[in-house]
Amino acid sequence: MLIERVHVEGMETVQINLAQLMKIIARLQGIISKTKFVVSSHNSEAEGTDRPDVRNAFKCHIEAVCRLVFLKQKLDEANKGPQRERIYLLSEMKGLKSWFEDICTTNGITGSGTYQNRTIAEIKIEEKQSTCKELEDSIYSLQDEVDAFNAVTQVEIPLEFLTPPAP
Repeated sequence: MLIERVHVEGMETVQINLAQLMKIIARLQGIISKTKFVVSSHNSEAEGTDRPDVRNAFKCHIEAVCRLVFLKQKLDEANKGPQRERIYLLSEMKGLKSWFEDICTTNGITGSGTYQNRTIAEIKIEEKQSTCKELEDSIYSLQDEVDAFNAVTQVEIPLEFLTPPAP
């Protein structure tokens, strides 16, 4: 199988917190994006063209994907219970705030000439601003809880995963 599960038996491991884990995940995602570009852009080129090592980039891509799957599973396991609820709530609150910010609160006469309308907003600008401020405060508070959890919650990963695969 091209993409295989990571087996940690016999590997030296290290404890890291979730904030560090998410940085490693982001780094791997960047490597995956870069190696995907190298393989896609340079696999077939004119004869004699100087090109990057496509095979090595592909190998690095597969290794990064395998590591990413393993690390995402570790993150998922660590985020069970209240943390998962905070993460989902945070996501929904951000979506709600974004949507609410875009609600039109126009009141009064709009248009010009014979195309004038009188509009009445059910939710007025003051309520919109107040609700957005309340959501923003709640989002900051909840994000602080998520960050605190991420700083103290530890997972065990293979030591070699601290060094990204080199394309």
